[in-house]
Amino acid sequence: MSDEMLWNITEEELNRNKLVDPGWYPTEITDFAIEDSKKKDSKNLHLTVTIFAGENKGVINPFIYFSEKAPAMFAPMLEALGFPKNPNGTYSVKVSKELFVGKKLLAHWVRGDYEGKPVNQINEWAVLPNA
Repeated sequence: MSDEMLWNITEEELNRNKLVDPGWYPTEITDFAIEDSKKKDSKNLHLTVTIFAGENKGVINPFIYFSEKAPAMFAPMLEALGFPKNPNGTYSVKVSKELFVGKKLLAHWVRGDYEGKPVNQINEWAVLPNA
């Protein structure tokens, strides 16, 4: 049994842990999944987003979740992405990987906390100018 090993940490893995200063960043949806909630009583939309320009290009936030139990929380992102509203102002969107991955918008990145560790969070979405 050896007492040494080679430990490779990729740029992508480093970018998952890099903290950015709070602010608005051009952001792309880079991954999409529909997953069971922890209690297995509903579904969650799980997105990964990545800053695609500027000095923080490549920083990843893999912790964007929207619960089907709180669908209104998803509305600001849908609006920022330009999804059309129903005549009564509501949304009806069949979500899929093909529909979301590659979409770009502005995201307001802020500092949050997860189990005592600082993390990037996003608290607002907006239309990307000139998109």
